[in-house]
Amino acid sequence: MKKIIISAAAAAMLLSSAAYAAGPEIDFDYNSGMLTIQGTTEKPDETITLNILKPGVDIEQLYGENGESILHNDYTVTDDNGRYSFIIPIPEGAEKGQYTGYIGAPSFDAPEEFTLAYMSGEEYAEAVGRLNAAAGDAQEFKSVLDEIGEEIGFVNSLTSVVDADEAAELLRKAVAEQSLSTTNSGDNKKLYDTITVIQAFNENKMTDFADYADSIIIDNEKTIEFYKDIISGGSAEAVFTYAASGKNIQSIDELETVLEDAVMISVVRYPDGIGNIEKVLKEYKDRTGAKTDSAKNANYSAISGKSYSSVDALIQAFNNSVNSNGTGTGGGGGGSTGGGGSTGGGGSTGGGNIASPINPSNPTKPEIGIKFEDLNSVPWAYEAISKLFSAGVISGRSETIFAPNDFVTREEFAKLVVTAFGFNDDNFTNNYVDVPKGAWYEQYVCSATEHGICNGIGDSKFGVGTNIKRQDMCVMIYNAIKANGDSLASAGIEFSDAADIADYASEAVGALANAGVVNGVGDNLFDPNGTATRAQAAVIINNALEMQ
Repeated sequence: MKKIIISAAAAAMLLSSAAYAAGPEIDFDYNSGMLTIQGTTEKPDETITLNILKPGVDIEQLYGENGESILHNDYTVTDDNGRYSFIIPIPEGAEKGQYTGYIGAPSFDAPEEFTLAYMSGEEYAEAVGRLNAAAGDAQEFKSVLDEIGEEIGFVNSLTSVVDADEAAELLRKAVAEQSLSTTNSGDNKKLYDTITVIQAFNENKMTDFADYADSIIIDNEKTIEFYKDIISGGSAEAVFTYAASGKNIQSIDELETVLEDAVMISVVRYPDGIGNIEKVLKEYKDRTGAKTDSAKNANYSAISGKSYSSVDALIQAFNNSVNSNGTGTGGGGGGSTGGGGSTGGGGSTGGGNIASPINPSNPTKPEIGIKFEDLNSVPWAYEAISKLFSAGVISGRSETIFAPNDFVTREEFAKLVVTAFGFNDDNFTNNYVDVPKGAWYEQYVCSATEHGICNGIGDSKFGVGTNIKRQDMCVMIYNAIKANGDSLASAGIEFSDAADIADYASEAVGALANAGVVNGVGDNLFDPNGTATRAQAAVIINNALEMQ
């Protein structure tokens, strides 16, 4: 056991009650006597401190004392993924009781507090054995649980919230099916946490599933990954919680199905890119019958941003869209009119294949609504902006400003394409000298490069901050379509300024113009080196998605 002299400043820091990161995962193996504490700060190479106090010690007792109140003090450094881990031998003869611990880090608002119930291995095995023996009698099981539950660590923030009798009965059924371990407290605690999560959902009392996402029993880890990466902390969180609540879940297997359904319903409602819809539907297709093998981006767009009361209704709408080649639920899209092609009646140069004008005084709003107040100048782009906004592909400069006539930079367009076509990867290589590590666009630019959607401008530069040229925009769209497994018919270029189109872009421009994805700027000109506005980029992206 280590002893330290803890400073008054450190003790004052420990007194703070707020926390930055999710609570650590705690596991104690009574066979080896080893305590494992692990978690994440999502920051690499960060120093993590650990202090575990003895039972009955008040944090204020640390002021001015020589460490007698501390069971263990340690530190470590997070790995490249921000993960940390402590493996600690519990001293022989350690006192039975509730230990309080604190995890600290520079990035935390304040240290994270946790509790650990400890008793000797013999005492733990005896206590757990009593629960196992009582699993055949509901009344006896509840009595034993009330007596020893807290001692063996069967307590969490939901314990006092949910119906104790109902939770005890769910736990009894689980223990009757699979006995508790007499040596692994971590597995047992995970079972208890899972049961209380089930009961909280059943009673519509779950308020923050994020607190338990990493501490429940679940076979398919992708479900938790989807929750943490797409749903947690965003607009989809409330939809997820609502979809999983009030289902009268009676087993861990049923919980897994309910969580899968909640993931699908909430991600479709608030997808943050149709690529996320594609990921979740493909993951669960064997159970749901989703026809993802023959689906195209237009089919995912057809259900994006919509509310479904059940997964059955969601899958039916999706499969109907696939069966109708994308023209079913949520379809749409206009023709190629609009006052001289890409000028769209708004006077902006650049362009794309412009949808039929929409009456700006009475536009067709998407299901979730758009709050942008500056779209009256681009009525021809309203539908495209609405659909892409609903799908999480595009966002505004603020909650009310879209800035439709601002020009689009190369990195901004890379994000649009990667998000729209679902090519955003967590694992990527950054070889660009002008794409800083951690920049908001790094992942999008590098994902686009790795999927063959775009290249740099030479000298290991991507061209960050420069407005994208119309011909380069076509190249990105064309390459994304090919990377998605689709193809476009080749076609000659009939624009008067065809000679100005770079050789690397001529195939893309010809194919997209022939497919009606892009048009010229008037007078039979394409203007390959011209720029594009945000409104025009939205229309072109939407056209590309709908033609698949």
